[in-house]
Amino acid sequence: MYAFSYCKKLSSITLPENLTKIETCAFEGCKSLTGITLPESLTNIGIWAFASCDSLTNITMPKDIQRIGNNAFSSSGLKSVILEEGITKIDDQAFEGCKNLASITIPDSVTSIGYAAFEGCSSLTNIIIPNSVTQIGVEAFYNCNNLTDIIIPDSVTRIGNSAFYKCSSLINVILPNAITEIEGAMFAHCTSLKSVTIPNSVNLSLIHISEPT
Repeated sequence: MYAFSYCKKLSSITLPENLTKIETCAFEGCKSLTGITLPESLTNIGIWAFASCDSLTNITMPKDIQRIGNNAFSSSGLKSVILEEGITKIDDQAFEGCKNLASITIPDSVTSIGYAAFEGCSSLTNIIIPNSVTQIGVEAFYNCNNLTDIIIPDSVTRIGNSAFYKCSSLINVILPNAITEIEGAMFAHCTSLKSVTIPNSVNLSLIHISEPT
């Protein structure tokens, strides 16, 4: 843990080919780190592993990666991410505060998007959620203020509180047929929102109007 955290002048690193896990906070705050090749043997990226790596703009995930921990890339400089088949969950705050993140590919193996996973990703303009996803976590896309388009598949059965709070560029939303409840502040302060389609599956007594405190 914390092996190279806040080595602010570290610009590149070569990892061993048999590495399976990057530990907690291993490269957190390495603000000059511009390039890193993740070995194909890697299956687990620990919590906060690359958080606040401001100069890290692109990274290719190995095909056998199974876990990206909480805050693994939060507040990093990532511009694009391709996640490979095999990963089943995008953990809490995994890409939170990645203000330059404009593109992310989510594979069909993902079933859950965690709490605040993409909060504050202000360069995201659209995102495709695959049919495998069943849950979108609380504040998952909170303050993604340039997000204009999102496709929510019918596989999704729950969307958490404030999931799209302050997505001020979001124009149209079609909610999936499997959800039964609209949780608090789900689309609060979406000031450009013109059209919402609510399916018959939603219990009208379970449309909550409270905002987060």
